[in-house]
This record gives sequence, C-alpha cells and structure tokens, in this order.
Amino acid sequence: MMTITTLAGLGGCGLLLLALLVALLRPQRFSVPVRAAIVVMFVLLTLFQIEELPLLGYVRALTGDFSITSVFLLGAFCFTRLSGRPELLRADRVSILLGTVLITAVFLYPMALGYTRVDPYALGYGSNVFFAVLLGLTLVAWHFDQYVFVFAVTLAVCAHLLRLYESTNLWDYLLDPMLAVFAIFWLAWRGLRRLFCKKAAAVPEAQAATDAVLAATER
Repeated sequence: MMTITTLAGLGGCGLLLLALLVALLRPQRFSVPVRAAIVVMFVLLTLFQIEELPLLGYVRALTGDFSITSVFLLGAFCFTRLSGRPELLRADRVSILLGTVLITAVFLYPMALGYTRVDPYALGYGSNVFFAVLLGLTLVAWHFDQYVFVFAVTLAVCAHLLRLYESTNLWDYLLDPMLAVFAIFWLAWRGLRRLFCKKAAAVPEAQAATDAVLAATER
C-alpha cells in the first residue's frame, strides 16, 4: 500500500507529464467532454504498472520530489489550459514568484553546500524566525494582489505541517533545483519578449515622427 508521501511524490510527477501533454495538445481546441476524456486516459496510462512499479515511479526516480511551489504552478498551468481561462495564471504574477525563487536559490544553494559559514538551509527545520519572515512576505504579497505568491507559499507551509513529503525541511517544500532552472529560462524569455515588443512598437512611432518631419519640410 502506498504511503501519503509516495502519493504526493507521484502526484507531482503526474502533473509534470500532464503539463507537457496539454502544452503540446492545446486542449482549448476540444470540447469539455474530450478534455475530460484526455485527462482520464492520461491518468490510466500513468498508473499502468511495469514490473510492479507505475510509470510515474520511473519518472520520480529521475526527477525526485518536486517542491510544492512547482506542484502548484504545474497544477495551475494544467487547470488554466484545460478550463480555457489563462487569466487565472497571469504572467506578471508568475514572474514575481519565479523571481523570488531565483533570488532565493542563488543565495540558498551555494551556502547550503558549505561555501560560507552560514547555512540558511538549517532554518527550514522549524525556525520561528523563518516562519515569521515567510508570514511577513506573504502579507506583503497579499497587499499587492500577488495571489500566485500567496497561494504557493501557503500551500508549501501547509504541506510541510502535514508532512506530505519525507523531508522535514521547509525549504524542500518551497523550492527545488529544477524550479530554479525553470525560473532562469522563464525570466530570460519574458525579458527578451518585452525587449522585442518595445523595439517593434518603437518602429511605427519613429516612422510616424519621420513622416511628420518630412510633411512639415514640404510645406
């Protein structure tokens, strides 16, 4: 019989595969019954056992357990794609969360490897100061309507209190290396997209200004 920690780990891997599937299929093109059938068939496929181990077990062996933040983002992405409501997961709010993840990972992982005398990873073992800082950040995010950040941190803390994973460190519920790598690519893509959009918008404006100058000289 599977334990709650095993089910939680397999669930994260399942959401990863489902997110890849809906990203490729673009289920918004299909009717609601077809979308439901796709999800049911996907669940049955991932639960198919190979040598007494479900397919998700092999995926978990490669990826390990995802943080609750990753699970939340994967689940939210799947829901928005399947429901056809992308506005529920606004890109600017995702960028705030991923920016925080990236900044935290840059400081956390090198320090946790022993490159400094300070080990912030130890704060995840029930530090009241750490909980107070998270509470403060969550309240600030709530004030500025950063609900993606609020939900991600709240779910991570609740999962830690319920011990959904084998790890007892809160950091493992908040972020993971794969999420940090994804944050790098996401923020880089968003930055390049905004840069090209600004350049594309500047071309018509420059052309309009040039036309105005030429019209004035012709007079």
